Amino acid sequence: MSKWELDWLHNDKAKMFYPDAWQVYSAGLKKNQTSNLIEVFYKKVFSKVIIQGRYDMICPPITAWKLHETWTKADFEMIEASGHHSSEKNNIDVIIKYTNKMLRYKI
Repeated sequence: MSKWELDWLHNDKAKMFYPDAWQVYSAGLKKNQTSNLIEVFYKKVFSKVIIQGRYDMICPPITAWKLHETWTKADFEMIEASGHHSSEKNNIDVIIKYTNKMLRYKI
């Protein structure tokens, strides 16, 4: 997506067509916070976790480890006995764990 499209969708232009959905989408913003939801979500939600299967042969664990060394504020989960696919049971368990954690997070 272009910057213009992202701004249109996430920075309050879409509310002209979907005011009800926009209210839910932007709920939880504190009154003194920026109205730039991309910035808020990037800082508060998306930069939280790196999930890696130990036996992922498509995206080798060393890549996730190097990212973890650089992205120090993110949680890191190396999932033993797991590979690449998100539908593997061990991967699902960790994805659900962090999804639930993010759902409880107050922006």
